[in-house]
Amino acid sequence: CALPISNPDGSQDPDDGQGHGTHVAGIALGTGDSSRVHIGGAPGAYLVDVKVLTDSGGTNSQNSLNGIQWMINNRDTNWGDGAKGIHIGQMSFGSIGNVLDPNDSGDNGTGAEARLVNNATENGITCVVAAGNDGRNRIASPGSADGAITVGAIDDADTINRTDDFVASYSN
Repeated sequence: CALPISNPDGSQDPDDGQGHGTHVAGIALGTGDSSRVHIGGAPGAYLVDVKVLTDSGGTNSQNSLNGIQWMINNRDTNWGDGAKGIHIGQMSFGSIGNVLDPNDSGDNGTGAEARLVNNATENGITCVVAAGNDGRNRIASPGSADGAITVGAIDDADTINRTDDFVASYSN
């Protein structure tokens, strides 16, 4: 089942027009090649795809809110084949602050998406959220939620040594 932005009842398959969701799902669920060397973090897990972005990557708060609420509403759904519920919500999207204001410090966790992520967490769904990729020192909603595991990007300086890693220039 899925929630395409145009059809919130879950009866339509959400095509991944940009491939980002497919890429992220592969990191999580990928079974790798026949050698099983390059596999995802949870290769035996099931996927319930919830689409909140358009094929061009745009969205609005209402689409995000609808998707998070749908995930909460379906947290105990029996999907068949032994798959039951929604346990982890991965969100590679964030709100855009006022890009004209260089002092925009993001959201303090009171944004609508952040509050709904906290509700999802209270309902047993672990929410992993992107910090954002506009290179500014801020965390927008939903990453600002107290219950979110918010993930930024690093630059490994092309070394194996982790002591010289730093926050990537494009990461929030």
